[in-house]
Amino acid sequence: MMSLRLVGCLGLGVLITVFMIGGVLALRMNGIGTMIERAPATPAAELPQNAIAIIYRVSGSVATAAVTYQDVNDATRNERISLPWQQAFTVDNGAYVHVTVKTDGGAGSLTCDILANGETWRHASGTGEASCGGFAGTQ
Repeated sequence: MMSLRLVGCLGLGVLITVFMIGGVLALRMNGIGTMIERAPATPAAELPQNAIAIIYRVSGSVATAAVTYQDVNDATRNERISLPWQQAFTVDNGAYVHVTVKTDGGAGSLTCDILANGETWRHASGTGEASCGGFAGTQ
């Protein structure tokens, strides 16, 4: 008698597991079906109307440098980086963005670029330091 109860419980557990897996598969297939039906979106089309995709790019003739930049949360970040380096995020139109890169001893050429929606928006280069920034969405 005890073994029939155990078999019944195991059978119910297997049945519940099958239904759960079936539900997950149905949801995933529905999601895949919707993705296939939709035309692929371009990155600019995925952004809200007032948003701007920002990419900071830093390069230079040195291996490492110190970078200071405004991040997605409008906080100033200071980091030690290996070159080349880049950081990408999205901001609202009119948000202040900037990046400054410095070498340790003031020697070495550095370049910084800020791309807005895939196009170079700000560019600067210098010996020992390069800095560029502004309000996103402005000329």
